Amino acid sequence: MGMVMNIACSDNNNQVQDDPEEIDDPVTDPNAKLVPTVRIASTVSIPDTNDPGLKNPIWLLDNIGRDWVLNLPLNTYVVFKLEGSYSQILFQWMSSANYNYDVTQYGCPSGYEIQVSSNSTNGNDGSWDTVVDESNNLWAARAHHIKNNDIQWVRFRVTSGGSNIDEIDIHDLSNSDGHPIDTWGFIGDSKTADTFWRNKIGAPQFNEKVHELVPERFPSMINFGIGGNNSEHLLARLQQTINNNKGIYFWAVAIGTNDGDAEQFENNLKQIIETLLENGKQPIVARIAYRTDSNNQYVQAFNIIIDRLVEEYELPAGPDLYSYFEQNPEHLRDGLHPTYTDGVRAIQRLWAEVAAKIK
Repeated sequence: MGMVMNIACSDNNNQVQDDPEEIDDPVTDPNAKLVPTVRIASTVSIPDTNDPGLKNPIWLLDNIGRDWVLNLPLNTYVVFKLEGSYSQILFQWMSSANYNYDVTQYGCPSGYEIQVSSNSTNGNDGSWDTVVDESNNLWAARAHHIKNNDIQWVRFRVTSGGSNIDEIDIHDLSNSDGHPIDTWGFIGDSKTADTFWRNKIGAPQFNEKVHELVPERFPSMINFGIGGNNSEHLLARLQQTINNNKGIYFWAVAIGTNDGDAEQFENNLKQIIETLLENGKQPIVARIAYRTDSNNQYVQAFNIIIDRLVEEYELPAGPDLYSYFEQNPEHLRDGLHPTYTDGVRAIQRLWAEVAAKIK
């Protein structure tokens, strides 16, 4: 697999190829077998490049520091030659200079384009079809579920705004219709933003930990965390986040630290769960992490609510963040937020252990 950067756009014969498009997610049978989503292209390096399950990821980033390098001039194509032909893919990009999902001021693109081809030979020639043409992006990360009968090449370019992009992942979603797919979105408050903030965190991350536990799997992951969010904030933005990120099936919910009223929290969490289920998604709710101050009493009460709703809606059990941090309070940097070393790595590991149990 290779990558080609072209400073200027080429003049291509843009013929139609079986109407490639970004699609709404198909109806999923939650009882069907999980379809692993093999990563077929990535801009982030993996230590073991001999692992055939990773399909030779493109080497652009240092695995430990995770400093971004894709500071691209506008209209520069990043081109991916895939390992074969695919009928559906998940294309994700992230700009982790922006801590919160709703912050884009630090080099995030406001406009970008994704194209696919079945007959290019070098990433420049051949016919290309535009499947995503975004002109008003307001988010620091996006996922796109793209369908076509014969996707062999993919290219991406920023058309407006910034271009500090530190990760691009492409996963194979072929043959996934009707099945749960191994794609994960992490949505919550500052602790979610902390844990899955690539600009701070070293390897291994959630997806790498799942791969260690279940070698045939390498899930996609995307960070929807926003500092200061409570359950009301999360509920208010949830449908839009779903709409903007096609192809994310598992929604890892970690919320409640910033809530204060038990009845409102329960009502909001019910609506969060029901919204995800109505959209054909699988919610998984974490127990809220222990905190060292007097507000821990609210955390304890809210976790009782979480346990009850998980049972009521027959959801997979999420990670028990409360017990972990109660037993390891030194992994909280301020009595509330996880440290950027042991704390966030523990949360990633606990989520990975939950994911590894899903078949």
